[in-house]
Amino acid sequence: MDMHWTIYLQRDGADEKVPLARFQHPLEGATPADFGLSMSEARSLLSSLQQVVAQDQIRA
Repeated sequence: MDMHWTIYLQRDGADEKVPLARFQHPLEGATPADFGLSMSEARSLLSSLQQVVAQDQIRA
């Protein structure tokens, strides 16, 4: 069995939700080191966040 997450960003006052990242982690056989985000996943999430926020600020 796996756990799935989709992380969205929604600017205050906007109806649109922008998907930033999707993660899937197995539960079976997981060790404490498997919990949370990996450095690679965290970097990808931050990069997506920065891109969406910067584009929104440019359009404003």
